Amino acid sequence: MFRGGIGGTRKSVALAALLAGAPVVRWLLPGVLALGIVSGVASAASGHRVQATWRAGRGPCCLAVVGRSVFVGSHRDGRVLQIDPSTNQIVWKTSVPPETIDFGSFVPFGDALWSVYHGAASGGIARLDPVTHRQVRVSGLSDPKHPLAAVDPSGLVALNGSLWVGDSEDNLIHRVDPKTARVSGQIAVRSLAITQLAAAAGGSLWLTQADAARSGVYRVDPATGRVIAHIQPFSPSAQVESVVAVGKALWVSVTLDSVPPGRPTVFRIDTDTNRVVATLRPAVTGNPDTFPALATAGNGTIWLQTSPTTLRQIDPTTGAPGNTLTIPLPSGRPPRDYYPSQIAVGFGSDWVTTWPGQGGATDHAVGSLLRIAPR
Repeated sequence: MFRGGIGGTRKSVALAALLAGAPVVRWLLPGVLALGIVSGVASAASGHRVQATWRAGRGPCCLAVVGRSVFVGSHRDGRVLQIDPSTNQIVWKTSVPPETIDFGSFVPFGDALWSVYHGAASGGIARLDPVTHRQVRVSGLSDPKHPLAAVDPSGLVALNGSLWVGDSEDNLIHRVDPKTARVSGQIAVRSLAITQLAAAAGGSLWLTQADAARSGVYRVDPATGRVIAHIQPFSPSAQVESVVAVGKALWVSVTLDSVPPGRPTVFRIDTDTNRVVATLRPAVTGNPDTFPALATAGNGTIWLQTSPTTLRQIDPTTGAPGNTLTIPLPSGRPPRDYYPSQIAVGFGSDWVTTWPGQGGATDHAVGSLLRIAPR
């Protein structure tokens, strides 16, 4: 899944997660790492029972179920927590440079957690063993034309047994062997200046572009780098917020305030025909700069979020609305102050993040991770 970055600072960079029926999985203040777990809180408005709540720091952007654990990471203060669902206890924590992880930076693949780190100085991909906590940095991630320059990755997806890494500064896509954590090949997408990798579906890699002259969604052959299709269902100025894939359906959302009034903001692309076969125009009550947003939960479901208080499951084929998950928010922050949530399913529960604080890097609002019992 692709999500645009926090507060517009990384919205031109594609942050991806595991797609095509696998998980894919938006962002803890120092010294308050998930203190005071609250259990058994009922959400009267939704009928859902909140089983546990953790303080998830300044910007819980990243959420993933890996093995017998749940991992959550925060963007602004660079905290990563591992939770044991059998006890609801934090069993491990670490720190990464602040603002180097972002929406979609956690990708569960195999028995490991793969992390995308952004930035020209600290960018890269790493594999974390959830049992031993040994972290291995992917080697060979460089541009052959500039071998000494670090690659600033723009997304990570899984396809055909390999991991694929986009490049925010070049037209390369790097293929990673997950067994060795080494780059095993590269392809160049010659018609593009950078590769904002967003998804993997239908045997292809899917990219987005923020450049108005090249905006839209691109389907790329992973063997050759050839652009198979360029699909532009929205206006050139539209800001892609999220891209998710389940089966043969690729769903794309653009932010409400980036399209003319009355235009659709959610699109379904059929990967058999490369055509837009469904559009939605949901009412948005969250911040129009970041909603509507799409997410997958790792179990083949797609969720549409138009407000920080509600996640609604939609049919992957038709977009018809299904189950609704109401998210309890604390008082004191207006709904327009929230970024979209992350959702994961595992261990008999829905796991959902909340992130207040659209005031930028100086906003010290703390988000949450909720464990919610499905109805």
